[in-house]
Amino acid sequence: MIKFKSIFLTLILSVTFFACEQEQTEFKAFPQDDVSAPSGEAGTADFTKFVSIGGAYTAGFGDGGLLHSGLQPYSVGRMIALQLAHAGGSGTFIQPDINSENGYFGAGADGVDGTADDEGRWYLNMNSEGTIGIKRAPGDFASVGTSYPGDKTAIQNFGVGKQTMGQFMIPNDGTVAPVNPYYARFDASSGTQSALAQMIGSGGTFFMAWLGAYDFLAHYARGGNENVFPEPTAAVVGAQFETALKSMVDNNPSWKGVVGTVPDVLASPFFQAINPTAVIPFDPSDAGDAATLG
Repeated sequence: MIKFKSIFLTLILSVTFFACEQEQTEFKAFPQDDVSAPSGEAGTADFTKFVSIGGAYTAGFGDGGLLHSGLQPYSVGRMIALQLAHAGGSGTFIQPDINSENGYFGAGADGVDGTADDEGRWYLNMNSEGTIGIKRAPGDFASVGTSYPGDKTAIQNFGVGKQTMGQFMIPNDGTVAPVNPYYARFDASSGTQSALAQMIGSGGTFFMAWLGAYDFLAHYARGGNENVFPEPTAAVVGAQFETALKSMVDNNPSWKGVVGTVPDVLASPFFQAINPTAVIPFDPSDAGDAATLG
């Protein structure tokens, strides 16, 4: 009986030790024979030099500020250029990089640009109570007024934030509308040519134009108050859009392009980040309440 127990115990230990041996597994990628590198066909289009023009998203605004280390490298213009590179486009897309970590949103409570309370991009923040919210980083007003150090005549992205449809069609000299510093910093004409004229004359072979969205966002973000920002109408903005499109076609008959329209304004984050049923105090005459959108 003792001998039987000894044999039985030896058998159990042998099985146990055998089960504890670890087998090394080599992980390999799942074979996918039908997957190839991204590619595309240009058809009758020529993507050799792609150029873009438009508002904040085309320029690369993000988190409420134009910033190089944040979202400017992911501008709509550059994202399209990267895809067109798979269909004969160039791998180079020159943007007027602002090289600013926080960007600039606007003057703070004192209403004066270039002071300590200037506001930069939004970022997630946790307060002492453990609640997560959003907060403004210090604004970098100097970056907006610093001229783009690269070759301004080689720029391919003519996107400008905080610029109306009409401003894209006039020189940035301050005679008809206030000078837009976001355009002035890379304006190769020094205020003698419009952004649209420079884009048309840039030698592009394919273009993307997404104009007019700021007119709608800026008006409705300010409560639709005519005294703060004029309402975009078909008679005004519509006519400007048609004139811009005709200018692009007439002055460069050989190129092709795509045109973006105004998206659903109410789908923008500005109108979705708050409870729509909540009572929101708003004074359109107060610069602190009047939202500043790219």
